Amino acid sequence: MERAGSGKTPITPDELLAAIHDKKLEPEKKADLVQRHSMTMMKNLFENPSAKNIKEVKQAASDIVDLILRDAQTTFFPINNCQPRLLYV
Repeated sequence: MERAGSGKTPITPDELLAAIHDKKLEPEKKADLVQRHSMTMMKNLFENPSAKNIKEVKQAASDIVDLILRDAQTTFFPINNCQPRLLYV
């Protein structure tokens, strides 16, 4: 799959997409990976804004929303177990 971005670094980290779709990953680990890589994705987008990159991020955001709707354990893990500052990311 061709990735948007500036060439070397894709806007959406492969690790984010892998974590979202990995059904065997523990909720704690998945929540941590999704949160960290989502922040990286947004940083990448702000550094390389373009219509193509925005489209890529919109698709990844859609995948994250689907994860939130289908996986309550992962969704609620950060709320129950993370530091309060992480709730506002």
